[in-house]
Amino acid sequence: MNKTNSKKKQFIAFGLCSLLALVLCMAALVITVEKVDGTQVNAEENENIVSKTELTDNDAEIAGYLCNLINVAQGDTFVKTSSNTDVFIDNDSVTVEGENDGADKELFVFLKDRVIGTVDALYGDDNVGAFSELNSKKPYINLAEEKALKASFSVGQADENGAPILDDNGNIADEGFYFVALSVSPEAINSKAVQTAFNLNNKNTVEEQIKESLLPDCKAEIISTATESLTVNAKINRLTDEISELYIERVYNVKAEMEFLQGLSVFGKKNVEFKYGVSEKYEYFYAGVTLDAHSLVLENGAEAQLSVNAVIDNDSEYTVRFISSDENIVTVDEMGYVSATGIGKAVVTVELEYLGKAFTDKCDVTVTGSED
Repeated sequence: MNKTNSKKKQFIAFGLCSLLALVLCMAALVITVEKVDGTQVNAEENENIVSKTELTDNDAEIAGYLCNLINVAQGDTFVKTSSNTDVFIDNDSVTVEGENDGADKELFVFLKDRVIGTVDALYGDDNVGAFSELNSKKPYINLAEEKALKASFSVGQADENGAPILDDNGNIADEGFYFVALSVSPEAINSKAVQTAFNLNNKNTVEEQIKESLLPDCKAEIISTATESLTVNAKINRLTDEISELYIERVYNVKAEMEFLQGLSVFGKKNVEFKYGVSEKYEYFYAGVTLDAHSLVLENGAEAQLSVNAVIDNDSEYTVRFISSDENIVTVDEMGYVSATGIGKAVVTVELEYLGKAFTDKCDVTVTGSED
């Protein structure tokens, strides 16, 4: 019995040691996962913020600053966490035969949901917005080069009257951010560059969609569709020059002759004018991966461990893996242990796969000594 108990104790002790070794091995890969919210700045940082870029009231400077950041946000180090496109028609903009009220207007307001629905389907699914996936490789227009541009910025949020919005402590809300507003003039809107960059040149397709949406109750002949306004607004982290939120709104003025049919034929033909808008909202955050060392010098046969800092935004799944450019010189395992196996130089790459994108960082390894 004593021998049996002794064996059991040895087995338990061995099992505990094995479990402890496994736990230590699992913890061996040093990965610091930093979860960030692109809309937040630490409270202590708000006390004495020094902006990475100090803006002036110069329109071209503000526009250039924003457009440069948008270019960066279209690159590989930002993830677009969400996007939303909304189409709307302002009832107050609707006139029938030049009148802004009456039964004729109410009739069109009744039909307008069809217009909204079909145009929304055209712009939906992130297909043809200003930052569509289909055009993700397209260079972004530098609005600073366009004439008659109005730009402004503020620090901290303001209400519709321009008064600052205060938090519960009486401080200016979101003072760690720039709020940049750009308004593009009609002259600039009509330029080919702006038309292309913001997908303003698809009006023929939109007009066909509007016509189709009104059938069979109304036959529409579009007289003109003109871009009336284009505004770009952004929320930018002042400490990092990173965009966290981007809003784009385009408003079009449509003039049409409408012939009402079937049960609505009593209304005959009417000249109708209305404005429809397309608003887009994008949210971004920075994601990436960095190594604690970007160069190593090892003796042949030696080992070193690389630590990783991965920046993600939420609880979405991610994977981290290591790759050696030449395993005859260095090998690297899933724990980040680099082993020198031969004289020469190689590159160890860490890759973070997250939200459909791959983020990488590299470490140059030089192995010295003599071959075994």
